[in-house]
Amino acid sequence: MTVYKDTLVPIPPHSYVQKAGGVFYNYTYTSFFRNEHGNSRNKSRITGIRPGRDSDQMYPNDNYYTLMKMPRKRKESSVINIGFTAVTEAAFNDLGLLDVLTQAVGKKRAVQIRSVCAYMVKEGCIMSYIDHFTQEEYFRHVDEVLSSQMVSDIFMDLTEDEMNDFYAEWIPKKNSEHYICYDVTSISTYSKMIHEGEYGYNRDYDDLPQMNLGLFTSEENKYPLYLARYNGSVNDASNLVHACLSGYHEEVYR
Repeated sequence: MTVYKDTLVPIPPHSYVQKAGGVFYNYTYTSFFRNEHGNSRNKSRITGIRPGRDSDQMYPNDNYYTLMKMPRKRKESSVINIGFTAVTEAAFNDLGLLDVLTQAVGKKRAVQIRSVCAYMVKEGCIMSYIDHFTQEEYFRHVDEVLSSQMVSDIFMDLTEDEMNDFYAEWIPKKNSEHYICYDVTSISTYSKMIHEGEYGYNRDYDDLPQMNLGLFTSEENKYPLYLARYNGSVNDASNLVHACLSGYHEEVYR
């Protein structure tokens, strides 16, 4: 987890210090409770590194910003990049995508998701360096620096209802009375925690459970409309009903 050694913050309340390998780690209590025997217990997380044992300030990590519910502000810089983000912002606005996201998940998360999308288009799917990207690539009126942990929390917090609300607004906005293209891919998994993972016809001949991802795209404007997750044992064609959500098209083909 990233420790931001260019920033000093006050030690959070309910903290204590432990030394390991010559480093003073700051721990902050996150909960207090009693176990089944009535004994007092607690949980804590590392929230930063102290310059010294008795320091009243520390260098924070991602946990600090999560627990304190505050964004990490970008560092002041004499040079900022705005070209790529300006194009991304214009695309989101022209498509109406930011408005649809805002309606579904709220303004703050919509803006955060826009930053994640911009990062993925430019840098790829590995989130390890998104903090550098959001520090150097400037969106207007956005002063928040995202970390990989924050990105995980953003998407973990999204509910099925919020995602369905997004599709309910997005599909009618970008679909029309034309064909919808549909394709599916299967992903094998060793995980026991993906409930869509089931044994079925495996194109790669892996003896593993798999999940299916079906993508629906408008033939007219090439926009992705809907991404469906379903069990690896389900026949591909049986999920075509999801393409009927908007009620506008007449035929679906692969």
